Amino acid sequence: MRRSRSPVPALPRPTTGSKRPAATSSRCRSARGAGPARFLTYSATVETVCQPEYHARVRSSADGTVSDIQGQIPFTQTSSADFKAGPLQIIPLCRGVVVADSGANTIFVYPPDVAIRGKVLRTENKRTTIDTSNTTVRLNQEAMDWVVRQLQAAPRSGKQRTTLKIPAPAGETGEKLIKVEMSWSFEGK
Repeated sequence: MRRSRSPVPALPRPTTGSKRPAATSSRCRSARGAGPARFLTYSATVETVCQPEYHARVRSSADGTVSDIQGQIPFTQTSSADFKAGPLQIIPLCRGVVVADSGANTIFVYPPDVAIRGKVLRTENKRTTIDTSNTTVRLNQEAMDWVVRQLQAAPRSGKQRTTLKIPAPAGETGEKLIKVEMSWSFEGK
């Protein structure tokens, strides 16, 4: 793990074959050396120590029109998932970084992506064009950006929710309303 002399923590470098403890935290010294700084960087080097939970529910629908050679065609698309990550899917969460600010009792989290499995159904002009189950359901990028912003200088545990209005992609009309709810808890010592 790299140490920093600034009051802002350095991100850990990956290590292989290390004999370090399974979960590590690093205390950074203040720039003037006047004592321990208030930022602690946590990362798990062994997944058995890290036991995150990840549950995603997706209910997304979009209605509008799409440009076609025959003109504007109405479409609807729904995506749904009620996904609880298993042991293999949560490994990326253990490789994420959590920085705790002990002075403000807040955390900074940089969550990695987790592939969510669910169902997608799309109809165009009342004809089904996509009907897949157990497929990757992509989380909306604007929603993920909002989640990441909530986890910067966040309390150690909490809940947040919002509704985002997202414009339709190029070639389509209409808009999406995305309701985002999240909860988190960090109990690092």
